[in-house]
Order: sequence, then structure tokens, then C-alpha cells
Amino acid sequence: MVNPAAEEFLRERYLGPREDWKALCERVATFLADDDDDRRKFFQMLYSCDALPNSPTLMNSGTELGYLSACNLVPVPDDLEGIMDAAKSSAMIQRNGGGVGFNFSELRPTNDRICGTGGTSSGVIS
Repeated sequence: MVNPAAEEFLRERYLGPREDWKALCERVATFLADDDDDRRKFFQMLYSCDALPNSPTLMNSGTELGYLSACNLVPVPDDLEGIMDAAKSSAMIQRNGGGVGFNFSELRPTNDRICGTGGTSSGVIS
């Protein structure tokens, strides 16, 4: 059980319409559990605050979004189309409450030749 201040915070950020802490715990436990025994155990851990999952799991379990990951790594390829695809992926992840880190290791180093334009790369940080 959570205190009134925590319940208000939850209402502002995580609870669905007409949902309280108990209903949120039931929604999450029902969505994640494989069977009734696991559902009861998981509900009790959540409701008592003995164990809590990340924020996207609390917000999205059992909803249309269903997006449960808090941390995501997006590779950034060394071409314009791939870079823009990475930006789009990042926007979609963040729209659903996930955080994003980028892997820039595929990008060519500073002053490397760009065959398509004849220029040189400015590197990862430009």
C-alpha cells in the first residue's frame, strides 16, 4: 500500500482512468504472470512495494502500448538514410516512455573520405 502523497504522484503519471494503486498492481501482475499462483505472488510484491519494475512496465502493462523497456540502444549506421532511421526509431521509443542510447561506433572517423561527395567526414561530434 502506498501513502496518499505517493498515490497522488501515481495518479498524475501512471494510473489509468478510475485506477488506484491496487488496480495498477492487479493490471501489471495479470499482464506479466504466467499463471494464477505467479499473479498472486507478483501482485503481493507490487502492492507491498517489496519489488517494483521500471516505469514503462508500470505504465504500459496491460494497455494498448504494451511497451515495457526503459532502456534501448539504437545503432547509428554510416549513411544518411540509416542516421535518419535511427532518429525515427528514437522518437518512437521515447513516445512510448522508453529511454534511448545511441551506438555511434559504425560512423567513420574525423577526416575519413566520403566517396559519394568527395568530402571528408567531420566525425561523430561535429
